[in-house]
Amino acid sequence: MTMFGFSLFLRPGLAGTSGDNAFFTRHERQSVEIGTTSLMISPDSDGTASGDRAILRRGELRFTSANTYRVEASSFRITAFVSQTSGTVRMNPGGGVQVAALNGAIRVDNASGIELARLLPGETLDFQAGDGGSTAYDVNGCFTAQDGHFFVTDATTNMKLELHGADLAKYVGRRVRVTGNASPQSPAAGAPRIVDVSQITQLPGEVCGPAGSKADGGSHHVTKAVVIGGVVVGGTVGGLWGAGVFSNSPVSPSKP
Repeated sequence: MTMFGFSLFLRPGLAGTSGDNAFFTRHERQSVEIGTTSLMISPDSDGTASGDRAILRRGELRFTSANTYRVEASSFRITAFVSQTSGTVRMNPGGGVQVAALNGAIRVDNASGIELARLLPGETLDFQAGDGGSTAYDVNGCFTAQDGHFFVTDATTNMKLELHGADLAKYVGRRVRVTGNASPQSPAAGAPRIVDVSQITQLPGEVCGPAGSKADGGSHHVTKAVVIGGVVVGGTVGGLWGAGVFSNSPVSPSKP
């Protein structure tokens, strides 16, 4: 057990993939190196960390990892799925979680392993779990077709979803809003999920360019809330680190 002013960092053994290190901070932020991963833990946070994952129970943290790394927060699994990824994770009131990607790429899944979003550098999303049994989807994005399959790429979460429904071909190249429910069928390559369409609506004045991008070159950063597998996901302007969450408090370094 090591004391740093009002910060406490408990180290029950050597860090690694098999041993968890508990952290608890009060008035200072805490920095720690575990294997190839650096963690910056904000004041008033607690959880555990090891060589391949951290569990955040309260507060927020930033991770930077040379390899893949996972942070578990509430019912969500936040994974750095490319090397040299850094991001921030914050517990929100009511069990929600905010995730920001600083470098690399971050994938967010629910506790069942269903993919909810992919974040690229500069993107921040809020996640709020809904009904645990819900398979509902309510997304909006560019509608495309490939090899006889139809897809929508949601503008908020970067999720590419295969769509099943009637009379869908007329929406190719348009920006649409889609509601429906997850299908048990296996999707085509490149899409983690099939959505059985309940309703599809073309958004007025919106035309998509090549590869599903907006033809007008509009910003990818959006604030619309969507529903992915029963989870409400909302865009946030700016990132946690850029907002100064960590920058206004002193650092106590620690290296197990």
